[in-house]
Amino acid sequence: MPTSTSSATANVQADELRALLGAVIASPSLQGSLDAICRGVEALVPGARCTVLLLDAERRTLSPGAAPSMPTEFVRLTENIPIGPLSGSCGSAAHLGHVVIAEDIATDPRWKGAAETIMAFGLRSCWSMPILALDTTVVGTFAIYHAAPGTPTDRELQLMEDVSRVASLLIGGARTERAAAAESALHDAMESRRFIDRIMQAIPDIVYTFDLEENRITFITPSCERVLGHPVAEVMSMTSRAWTGLVHPDDLDGLLSHTAGWREHPDPPVRSVQYRIAHRAGGWRWMAQRSLVLARNAAGQPATTLGVLQDITESRIREQRLRQAERMEALGRLAGGIAHDFNNLLTVILHSAESVNDALSVEHHIDRATREASADVIAAATRARDLVHRILTFSRMRDAVRERFSLTDVVAEAVRFFEASKPSTLELDVQLPDERCELEGDPSQFQQVVLNLCANAEYAMRSARDANLEIWLTPELITAGESSTLTPGRWAHLVVRDNGSGMSEEALARVFEPFFTTKPQGDGTGLGMAVTLGIVQAHGGQVQVHSQLGRGTEVDVWVPLLESDAERLTSRPTLVDGALAPRTRRVLVVDDEPAVARALSRLLSSLGHHVVTTTDPEAALQDIVRDPMAFDVILTDQTMPGMTGDALARAVLSIRPGLPVVLCSGFSEHYQLDDAQRDGIHAFLTKPLDREQVRSVFDELP
Repeated sequence: MPTSTSSATANVQADELRALLGAVIASPSLQGSLDAICRGVEALVPGARCTVLLLDAERRTLSPGAAPSMPTEFVRLTENIPIGPLSGSCGSAAHLGHVVIAEDIATDPRWKGAAETIMAFGLRSCWSMPILALDTTVVGTFAIYHAAPGTPTDRELQLMEDVSRVASLLIGGARTERAAAAESALHDAMESRRFIDRIMQAIPDIVYTFDLEENRITFITPSCERVLGHPVAEVMSMTSRAWTGLVHPDDLDGLLSHTAGWREHPDPPVRSVQYRIAHRAGGWRWMAQRSLVLARNAAGQPATTLGVLQDITESRIREQRLRQAERMEALGRLAGGIAHDFNNLLTVILHSAESVNDALSVEHHIDRATREASADVIAAATRARDLVHRILTFSRMRDAVRERFSLTDVVAEAVRFFEASKPSTLELDVQLPDERCELEGDPSQFQQVVLNLCANAEYAMRSARDANLEIWLTPELITAGESSTLTPGRWAHLVVRDNGSGMSEEALARVFEPFFTTKPQGDGTGLGMAVTLGIVQAHGGQVQVHSQLGRGTEVDVWVPLLESDAERLTSRPTLVDGALAPRTRRVLVVDDEPAVARALSRLLSSLGHHVVTTTDPEAALQDIVRDPMAFDVILTDQTMPGMTGDALARAVLSIRPGLPVVLCSGFSEHYQLDDAQRDGIHAFLTKPLDREQVRSVFDELP
């Protein structure tokens, strides 16, 4: 009978173990398998609450492996339990290597100091079995807790041994898998590192890590040498002072403030800053730095940052050019805004002064000073007119013109502009011919040529002790075979020569290349010589540059001259036929400014025409309606209240087709010469009107 009872108990236990093993095997992970062991034992031992702790052999501590029926707070208490004779049941079992039975936690000396904490979870007894590996080393513990004091039965002890062996196999297998996984991970990491290295080699930007506590760079990619000229080894050996010493002085405070900001704002997203840094070969490069926190110290403060440095020098240059273009556009809008009113004022000043001057020429008793004052008013008004024209042309608010002009006068005026801004230590040697040296083109563009060359020369002589700038203009006759580049004929030869720093052969070869400059960033756009060449070539000329380092630079500008005034007069047919003499016309002048209308009337009257003026375009139209043949020419302003000049012209031409209409304006951005030709307007003039131009236009009218 006892034998059969024992056999029946063994069979029950075997069945229970098979069921338990089935649950363990079914779990896909170590954690799930250990949980299954605990739940299986809890099902077999009424009132039991089980735990598995795993050994950290290096630290000699136990940590949670499984405790499916325990509250989270209890599991947290079992983290990092030290192994020792007085470390509760589990710590003692791992220390001794055999089972430890705490019948009553309240009185067991191994639980002293922790008893009340454990009992607060409703636990009074704990039996712990060490989990041994095949070599008998401890790898963990299996424990059964009860709510009441007590000791295990033989069956419960046997069950604990059995499940401990199962747990040992599971833990050992998991460790083997972890070792294999670790080896595989190491191999993958090495492959990944090689892959990352290849990526780092290909990335054009600089990737780095920075230690905020030691204030130094701890890693940087090879691209630093390509971008900044500094090899990796050189950068890695730099102290914080040496690295910040490369930063532009104007940007250093901003960079230091940015670095300090990591401590003031410990949880930022990606942070950015821009600054200039010195290239190893010279010059400054603009860098955009973006960085984030890579690691923190024990206090949770940022300790290491990961960042990217991107070279944005070219984009900054483009931004500067865009801002310059925007400033020029703003200048154009400003010029356009004032040009109309200013040119109206100049019309009154210029033509009134001309009328006074005409009267003075008749009065022989007028003193010389008065005549000079009158001539000065006319000259000043003419210069003011040309200045407005140049501002509008340079700011692209009006197209460049092609007209006959004196290069001698243009160079003289450009020199006066340059003298107003040049350093007092720079000596000028200017030699201009008596001849006018006439060209056909845009005088404002040639003034820009002279000013560009003078500005370049002044910059090159800033370090010269005896700075001297020579500006010579001479007319020269080139004969056949004399020059391989200049065609035979008369040429104007402009020379701008300085004794400044000069240029290297490499710089000289690229002198006309757009955006190439030897000046530091911010001191030049690299467009001056390219613009100069374009202007001169557009006028049929050539530019030659000769320079040597330390020996200065000479720029020779050659442009073809027009025939002289004497040549033109001798080749022009003499007007002996009275039929070719200028016609006297009846002119209706329409301008909303009374003073301007009177000035235009005086101008036309001085040319022999009969003039009627009105300040009301509607009234002018009614005059034409009443008598379409009353006038031979309509001279009208463009910008007038109520009716614009072009609208008046179209209305007049609908009444009397073919009636000559001359449109004039101080400035009109929206109505230009092409529009006037489309509307049948005979001429479109810009105020203040030039007397000879008006004479020529009226002579050519039908």
